[in-house]
Amino acid sequence: ALLGDTSAAYITIGTGVGVGLVINSQPIHGLMHPEGAHIKVERISGDDYSGCCPYHGSCIEGMSKAQAVAERLNISPSLLSTIPDDHPVWSIQAYYIAQLCAATMYLTSVERIIIGGGLMKRQILFKLIRKHFHQILNNYINIPIITQNIDEYICPSQLGDLIGIQSALDLAQTVVNKN
Repeated sequence: ALLGDTSAAYITIGTGVGVGLVINSQPIHGLMHPEGAHIKVERISGDDYSGCCPYHGSCIEGMSKAQAVAERLNISPSLLSTIPDDHPVWSIQAYYIAQLCAATMYLTSVERIIIGGGLMKRQILFKLIRKHFHQILNNYINIPIITQNIDEYICPSQLGDLIGIQSALDLAQTVVNKN
């Protein structure tokens, strides 16, 4: 999150899809850790892929993690970097991640959604996710960060690949402070 933010969601997309939440400057951990990527999705028109989640099939994780993208293309996940940015598969993947962003915003009203992970190294995904996010919202949320500055609301981490390490350190500090 940015300095001054007290709430944020971090979504990581790669071999799986994970969601972490910080609300009122505190990490959220209730009954268990958040499992936001296992909510069901509305399918994008023309997508007949059944999903690869062993528990839910077509949940967000089952429709958008690296394995799902690769299976749609009938290639190994290690070859995803060879697929051009203008291939339709990226818009499909972005549509499902945009649904996760919308659900996260609706449920938590976080000040920022930060997205990272291996698949997000493909920068075109941010543009596509933001486009689908606006379509999903359908002008329902009318605040400047959404309508005018979406690239500040749905954004990459300023820490890049170090966000995982920093998040682990922050979580450890929270535990130490409680004891």
